[in-house]
Amino acid sequence: MLRVWHEQAQQIEVWQKLRLIVAQSDDPLAPLQLSQPLSTSGLLVTLPAFTREQIQELGQRYGLAWADATGIHAADSLVKLLGGNPYLVNIALYHLRRNNVSLADLLKSSSVQTKIYGDYLRSYLTLLQDDAALKLALQKVVNAAESIPLNPLDAYRLESLGLVQLDGIHARPACELYRLYFKEQLEAIKPPLITERVSVQDNHERGHERKAIAPSLPTANLFTLSVNHCSFHEYLEAQWQTCIKTATPLSLILCRIDYFKFYKAAYGHQAETACIGIISDVIHQQVAGQTDCITRYEDATFAVVLQQLNEQDVTAIAENIRRTIKSFALPLDQTKIGDFQMIF
Repeated sequence: MLRVWHEQAQQIEVWQKLRLIVAQSDDPLAPLQLSQPLSTSGLLVTLPAFTREQIQELGQRYGLAWADATGIHAADSLVKLLGGNPYLVNIALYHLRRNNVSLADLLKSSSVQTKIYGDYLRSYLTLLQDDAALKLALQKVVNAAESIPLNPLDAYRLESLGLVQLDGIHARPACELYRLYFKEQLEAIKPPLITERVSVQDNHERGHERKAIAPSLPTANLFTLSVNHCSFHEYLEAQWQTCIKTATPLSLILCRIDYFKFYKAAYGHQAETACIGIISDVIHQQVAGQTDCITRYEDATFAVVLQQLNEQDVTAIAENIRRTIKSFALPLDQTKIGDFQMIF
């Protein structure tokens, strides 16, 4: 319905007078629906964290005596504990005003499953128990002394739930409350083994065992697998000559991201990094065990080299990649495309 109204406003003047604001919180009980984002219509605005001054003012509006140094100290304490999270701050101020908890008790007991945040934190824990990969990713974050790199898809999902803050692909807990609680509650999980990548030239000796990527290509960021054109063309030429000699098929899939320059300009570097990571992960999942080479060929293009597969199989893989990425429905405000076309 909202999208229909939005589209009507593009054509009919009277609908342009309609103004709607839809508020959506990071609710752990509502699964993240990437396939139906509301942000494809209208302007997406993320509410920033409250500052110390804003928390102090809000405390006074709640009727707390925070006009002096006491208020400054209390606001500083809440910023440190809650990271300025608007929802968590409002819960704290509500219970402080009702004398359900003192500030001293709140600061001492917030990391356990009691007091005012117990149900809220347990709902996150319930969600994580059903997702081992996400659980492991968050465990790494809360146990690290500083921000750490994550799988881009895990980073994107944790940020969408409000549990982490991102700087590129490096993540840190969104607030001290989350770090204390999840560090205590998440059980130890043994990390998966990391296997060494081996040369394609070793395939004959190893029974033609296929690996993810030939190390004849330069080492690069593991989730984008960027290489320069020269190295990739040399690799492709070598495989072409081999396939001619052995009379076996060689296939190349080029996956290009539509409107990628508009997406980057509209949503910024952080969203660009998450987008590339999601698409890279999808490609790897769809061609697992089937390819000798996956690389980011250009800024908006991935290349996949496949050997010894017939046309039907390669077409099916390409379609699975396309369909899976489409199902994520990564948001792009269509009205922004026209604006950028006038610039570029």
